[in-house]
Amino acid sequence: MPHAYDCWTWELRTLGDLPGVRAAVRRHLADDDVRPTPPDSEAAERLVLALDELASNGLRHGRLPVGLRVCPLPDHWLVDVMDAAVGAPPSPDPGRPAGQGGYGLFVIAAYATGYGWVAEHECKHVWALLPRVVVR
Repeated sequence: MPHAYDCWTWELRTLGDLPGVRAAVRRHLADDDVRPTPPDSEAAERLVLALDELASNGLRHGRLPVGLRVCPLPDHWLVDVMDAAVGAPPSPDPGRPAGQGGYGLFVIAAYATGYGWVAEHECKHVWALLPRVVVR
């Protein structure tokens, strides 16, 4: 997992925590000391989608407490979701019927420049690096 600097952190208990987190991240983006980003930019939208996907997966499939860190790096954001289900690695479910979920990790793979997971001690980290600039 990449080295992180000052991060924005949350402890999540329910899916109902996510709207407030998304709003807080958008506020942080404009005030980012590393590199301010317009909160309505495509890169910011991808960041918010990625953190929402990873955090909701942690809440649905992990074990409480679930932590979320968003770390501004010079050219990327590091999104790190932590939970206590160290024996449950993340895995996409392409066989699930459309509309029933299972595609979040594919979204991460499409948008991230790097992603993965690691279990250390009693904590699993699922992380992704999202670029600050979307190149087409």
